Amino acid sequence: GISAGIVAQNQPAAPRPNAHDRDPGRTQQDLITLIKSHRDEARACYDAAEKKTPGMQGNIDITWKLDPKGKVVETGVDDSKSDIHDPVLVKCIGDVIRKIPWAASQRGFETTAHYPFNFHPHHHAP
Repeated sequence: GISAGIVAQNQPAAPRPNAHDRDPGRTQQDLITLIKSHRDEARACYDAAEKKTPGMQGNIDITWKLDPKGKVVETGVDDSKSDIHDPVLVKCIGDVIRKIPWAASQRGFETTAHYPFNFHPHHHAP
């Protein structure tokens, strides 16, 4: 009956590390919120790169890995999801991500994350 369903829902889920089971500060939403708060810095990277390669625009899917303490141990790019292929821009945004104070994992997990930045040149009115 209905009561059996409620009892089943109250059983604690076995803790297992996966994308849907993250420590506080490490959820997808937490990571996106932090990245968005540093978007201006990533934008400055793009503006500098776009000066060297005018017209460069679109998505660039930046990847990073956090160790259990919240330190960024790896940054990169998922080229298959990116329109922009510019190693200097990837490194610049990677450096922005490395400076962000990420949350430590209470259970000692590494977290792999990615964020699809979308950049278009500013069109200045004449």
